[in-house]
Amino acid sequence: MSTKKASNKSSKSDEIYEEARPVREPFVRLPLIDMEIPQLRFDRSELVWYLFLITVVGALALMSGLLYVLSESPLPIGTTQRGFLLTHPVKNGEFVIEFFIVFTIFTLGSIGIFLFRYAATIPYNLQRATFLELLGGFLILAAIVMLTLMLNGKR
Repeated sequence: MSTKKASNKSSKSDEIYEEARPVREPFVRLPLIDMEIPQLRFDRSELVWYLFLITVVGALALMSGLLYVLSESPLPIGTTQRGFLLTHPVKNGEFVIEFFIVFTIFTLGSIGIFLFRYAATIPYNLQRATFLELLGGFLILAAIVMLTLMLNGKR
């Protein structure tokens, strides 16, 4: 009796399969569609570059005061009767807008260091190397001056 049930099941599945099977005509060609699941694959050098970039951005964010902003939840921006304050008046405090300003300045300084280092790898084009060195030096100097002015504005 169990063999009879098994044969019934197989015949039912065969019927369902035959009903679902598309009818093929000799003159009709089905389109060839390759439906692969997209996968995120990195070359080893790309993966190292992305990890380096994430590490640098994370380090810049931590140096800019990300932990203070997350733990203390300061005001987004300071206000007085005369207008808005971009920097906190006390050295131990920080506004959220100040975090973004310092992060931007640190990023400019880091780009300046990168340009300064990259200029040393261009021996064949002296004019381009000199321009990159000057631009990198200007970015580093501008970042130092802006951060010094921000720090001197606090009590």
